[in-house]
Amino acid sequence: MSGTVTIGPACGMVGKTLSVYPLVPPICGAQDYLPTSMTTGPDGALWFTTYMAGLIGRRTTSGTTTFFPAPIGASGTWGDGGIVTGPDGALWFIADDGGAIGRMTTSGSTTTFPVPSGSATALTSGPDGALWFTDVGAPTDNGDNAIGRITTTGDITMFTDPKLGNANWASNTHRFLWGITDGPNGNLWFSMEYASNETKLTYIGTMTPSGAVTTYSIPFKADPTVLTTGPDGAIWFGNDGEDVIGRVTTLGKFSEYTGPGEVGQVLSITAGPDGALWFTNYTVPGDSGFEPIPPIGRITTAGKITTYGSSIDEVGTVSITAGSDGAMWFIDHLNDSIGRVSVP
Repeated sequence: MSGTVTIGPACGMVGKTLSVYPLVPPICGAQDYLPTSMTTGPDGALWFTTYMAGLIGRRTTSGTTTFFPAPIGASGTWGDGGIVTGPDGALWFIADDGGAIGRMTTSGSTTTFPVPSGSATALTSGPDGALWFTDVGAPTDNGDNAIGRITTTGDITMFTDPKLGNANWASNTHRFLWGITDGPNGNLWFSMEYASNETKLTYIGTMTPSGAVTTYSIPFKADPTVLTTGPDGAIWFGNDGEDVIGRVTTLGKFSEYTGPGEVGQVLSITAGPDGALWFTNYTVPGDSGFEPIPPIGRITTAGKITTYGSSIDEVGTVSITAGSDGAMWFIDHLNDSIGRVSVP
């Protein structure tokens, strides 16, 4: 056979408010990479981890994609905290299924640093020139949960506290540490779920750089995952399946925001250049409990929610970040695609 096939640059809606681009043109809807977490790097490009391929990708806002090998492991981190820009101008990421913290230069050179318990779950650049991560202990030996600190040269310090619980699923002090972010008051903030046979409580916690931990019980039904510092100086957090966006002040006062068909399973939330928060709704047609909720949401600090996109066209949105071009960029996990949303 011979002939010419014209391939468009996008998977849909190019030139509109929202556009979706395949990682490897011209393929739309492939699942060879399954990107999981994304950040804007020090070079202005978008950097992302992959679930399937053991690669870290770099994509310019003009559409050029480059892949670099990295020991990410099969699970990766979905949503926020899988990869971040460090204070040293490198990319830092969760490696070896949580068994290590990785560092990659913008040229693709990689170094890894083993985590003592081998169970890191999320990572953030901290207020003190180091990086901080949540750690869920080792279930096989009833290890303590911890929050870790790693310097840019790879020195690791682990902080434990009874309020962080442990990793033993049968224990009444078993807790999950999911997300972590640099807070507005010079402290680290994290999300935590407490689970036992009798009760299920959830918390947003804070820790000073010296290791002092305070936790706040969430007063509404929540399953907190990702969190970020908002433009209003509060902590905003998403929920895994509770259809609510949460907000907590540095004094522990909570608010909840939701709307029918607007908030679902939130796996990423971040501040945008427009003074609002942007988040992803993870929606997959055919999954149990599927709700046809648009994949991208925007919430003002007053609680007004606007959504973008179609739950049919964009499948499995898991991470969103502010791009160097003034737009919001997101991962379309199950379509091997990266999307762009114009900021109003």
